[in-house]
Amino acid sequence: MREIVHEWVKKGDSDLIAANFLAPQEGLENQTGFHCQQAIEKWLKAYLC
Repeated sequence: MREIVHEWVKKGDSDLIAANFLAPQEGLENQTGFHCQQAIEKWLKAYLC
């Protein structure tokens, strides 16, 4: 795997970890959704690379 692809995947994984941490907490639905969106965007960038 090219290094840039690996970096994007790693960043996406990090956003997913943040979303999983925030998800059970009340009142943080927007932040959870934001991190999910960011993870998908970074994985898509990895795919496009």
